[in-house]
Amino acid sequence: MPSYDYKCKNCGQKFCVIVSIEDREKVTCPECKSKNVTQIITGCSINTGSCGGSTPSKGGG
Repeated sequence: MPSYDYKCKNCGQKFCVIVSIEDREKVTCPECKSKNVTQIITGCSINTGSCGGSTPSKGGG
């Protein structure tokens, strides 16, 4: 299941929950129990199977 970041509009608490897509609208704030929350759009990471951005150089110098 995916995780989603939220921010409570009542108390300002930011939190992350693991919830199904169908249940995203049922999320409540863990701090004040309000349903007045908004999803925060964040970046994602993609594993390409390689580390770093550089490649070893070939040949001598």
